[in-house]
Formats: sequence, C-alpha cells, structure tokens
Amino acid sequence: MAVEVKATQLIIDERLGRQAAKDLGVRITGVLGMLLRAKQNKTILTIKPIMDDLIDRANFRISPQLYADILQAADE
Repeated sequence: MAVEVKATQLIIDERLGRQAAKDLGVRITGVLGMLLRAKQNKTILTIKPIMDDLIDRANFRISPQLYADILQAADE
C-alpha cells in the first residue's frame, strides 16, 4: 500500500513487514524512530519513560543494545 500511495515513509515495527518494505525501496521507521523524532522536535521531553512503558505495558520487545543506542541517540 505504501508503494501504491507513493508514501514517503512507512511506520512499521514488524520484522517481516520491514524487510518487505525495504525490498520495495520504501523508506521505513518504527516506534523508536518516531520517539526520537518527537524528542528532536521537542514534542516530548524524554524517551526513556515511554520506552519503559512500552516494554512493561505493551510487551514491546527491544534488545538491551538497541535500548541503550536509542537513549544515547536521545542524549538521555
């Protein structure tokens, strides 16, 4: 659908869907990328509590390394 509507970017976290989008040349981001963008735009002040809530409440899976990388990218 992203290709069909000529979307400039697709928000997706599901692994197989991300790969399919990449194979089609669609630019992608996920929830964590959107959180980084929101912090950069000063829409949110911190990312860590939101990531922690996603992990605790929504069973969001993230590797310890990616968790640390996101916090570092967010200067947290």
